[in-house]
Amino acid sequence: MIAFLLSALLSMAGPQIQINSRSEAPVPGHRSNASVELATGISWDLDFLTDASGVDFAEVDGEPVVLIVSQGDHCIYWLNVRTGSVIDTTEACSLSENPWGVILRDDSIWVNDWIDDQVYYKKLGELWHGFESPGAGIWQAGMDDERWQGYFWMASSSTAIRFDPYGGGGGSSWDLGPYLTEAEGISCFNCQGHMWLAVTELETDYVFFYWWGSSGIEYVCQSYIPWINWQYSKGITYDYLGDSFWWICKHDNGQYYLCEMEYEVTALSGSTWGEIKAVWSF
Repeated sequence: MIAFLLSALLSMAGPQIQINSRSEAPVPGHRSNASVELATGISWDLDFLTDASGVDFAEVDGEPVVLIVSQGDHCIYWLNVRTGSVIDTTEACSLSENPWGVILRDDSIWVNDWIDDQVYYKKLGELWHGFESPGAGIWQAGMDDERWQGYFWMASSSTAIRFDPYGGGGGSSWDLGPYLTEAEGISCFNCQGHMWLAVTELETDYVFFYWWGSSGIEYVCQSYIPWINWQYSKGITYDYLGDSFWWICKHDNGQYYLCEMEYEVTALSGSTWGEIKAVWSF
């Protein structure tokens, strides 16, 4: 009944977006001797869509919602992750044939395209606009809102790109390291007072974690994805209400699933951290 009433209200008035506000913004970090352990939470079968790619978490009227891009359906689904119900849909830009990454901020939505070199955005209920992608070109994938300093992040092949969401000049990009060649998901989150990035790859069983440091991004660790029997990883987003991640994948059975991953950060010994730094030499 609650989900039905919420859906009805949204269809009449449009989604009212409430972005989580934090009393303290994370500060630029530095290389840390930390490890991250991931554990399974709940999951939702996305049997209502043809396919899935980018995801983004937002608070909508006090409810936890994940936006999911479907290229095949050419739309963005709004899924309440508390109930598993779709509360709304948004048609993707007609100029974008292969939408992937998505971001919801305030009353506006952004979507990039896997093939072309544009980022599209609009206020909810209005027309789409576009600007040239800041440095990614083709192979644009997942996106996320930094939330604290006003910038967006985008994953593209083996790079992470930080840029102005309104097309104000070129972005800055960083190499994600020797093991990442097909990054498709990226998420920003506040960890222990610093901003971290979680990055996923199309066919890799790990989530890669980075600090956002004063000189760019720096590798921290990689963590094994605890869910099994999946073919492709399609995106990741941080749930700042539940302090967990939502990860989207294509299962061996051909279905798409949205899966929760809880996490715990622990310290490494000095010798272990030295071995990691020897492998990841930037």
